[in-house]
Amino acid sequence: MNRALLVLLAMLLVACSGATDAGGASNALSGPTHPAFTALAPESRQNVRQSNVHVLLFPERFAAATVATSGEAWMALSARDGDLTLSLHATSVVHHDLAEISPGETVPAPAYEVRGVPARSGINEGIRFVTWKQGDTAYSLELECFEAFADPRCAEPGLALDLADELVEIQQ
Repeated sequence: MNRALLVLLAMLLVACSGATDAGGASNALSGPTHPAFTALAPESRQNVRQSNVHVLLFPERFAAATVATSGEAWMALSARDGDLTLSLHATSVVHHDLAEISPGETVPAPAYEVRGVPARSGINEGIRFVTWKQGDTAYSLELECFEAFADPRCAEPGLALDLADELVEIQQ
C-alpha cells in the first residue's frame, strides 16, 4: 500500500471514531445508553426523552449532578460542580429583535467557533456565556462562578468554549 492511501485510511478511521479536537472527547451522536444520559436521575432522563429539541448533555462527569427540564420547544440543564454552576438552554424558537438595532448599526460577527459553527461569548451580569445555533436549535451555555471576574473559569471564555465542544449529542 502506498503512503498516501495509508494516510487517507488513517484519516477516515479518526473521522469515523467520533474523536474531536476537544481533548479527544467525543461529541458524536450517542444513544440512550451513553453514560452522560444513564447517570441522570430518572426524572431528568424522562425530560430528555420528551424533549422536542436537539439534545445536548453535559459530559458524564457532570451527569449525576445534572437536572434536566423540558417543554414544548425547549430543554434546559443545570448542574453544580463545587462553586461552579452550569446551565444549558436549548430552544427551537428564536426571535430576532432588530428594533433595538439603530439604522446603519451592524451586529458584530461571532468571534468564536464551537461544535464547528460560529459562536459568541461574553459576560452578562457576571455570568460567562457561549451562544450558538446548531441546526434548528439555538443554545446558550452559561457558567457562573462565585467570583466571576477573579475566577479564570468564568472571567475567560476558554472553559465555556471547551465545555460547549464536549457536550454529548443524544439521538432520540
